[in-house]
Amino acid sequence: MAVVAAPEREMALQSLADTVRAVDLQVRDVVLIGSAVYAPDLARDYDLVVTTASSRGDLFVDLYDALNQAANMPVDLILRHLGDKIGNLARAIICGRVLLGEGETIEEARMVYEEGGGAVASFKEAEACLRIGKEDFAAAIRYDDPEMKDRRFRSAFDSLFHGARIAAQTCLGKTETKWGGMARELPGPYGKEFRDFTDTLHIFFYYEGNYPKDLQAVEREFDQWKTRVEDFIEEMRRRTLDRADTDVPER
Repeated sequence: MAVVAAPEREMALQSLADTVRAVDLQVRDVVLIGSAVYAPDLARDYDLVVTTASSRGDLFVDLYDALNQAANMPVDLILRHLGDKIGNLARAIICGRVLLGEGETIEEARMVYEEGGGAVASFKEAEACLRIGKEDFAAAIRYDDPEMKDRRFRSAFDSLFHGARIAAQTCLGKTETKWGGMARELPGPYGKEFRDFTDTLHIFFYYEGNYPKDLQAVEREFDQWKTRVEDFIEEMRRRTLDRADTDVPER
């Protein structure tokens, strides 16, 4: 597939916005999502989320046909009416790019995402894992039975891992539960950080039970890893939500 030069790509996106505006006078905004945003040189189509105040029953067909006639690549269209739930589209939308309007759909998606609504993997779920980890650790200290103490310590460390895993999946927009290979997809140093969580918290401490057995040492270890995971979750949240801070192009 030939790579489209940036100026030509911008003209094509402008054409999409103009087409929507010509067909739907009640359009509120248009958001480009998917590969055309994060990997434009590799994209094979345009994914558009159009939010409208129109109640026309034939609007989807008219928009779809007009967009695919005007575009230099196929167009997939998601048509939303005011008040429609965003659901699982939240992550994709807040990582999108506003082509028309003030980006109110992105702000809606941001609110859904921050509240954990509609996302298979959410930051609220990640934070819940941290709380469960802390509860398991406190319970482990109270147990006299060595077997129960061991199981609770292992579970506490593994809950920290799952908090990091869920945050990483949310940042990457992963809706499946498989997490193998995510370290390679995470930006900057966060891939190595996630690999550390996997190797130490999930494998070395949880599966193999090789956490420190001295009480003071295990407390220090847990606190250090808990802090690292908390920082990781916050960074994943920040990076995800920062992607929604896109300047709206002037028309």
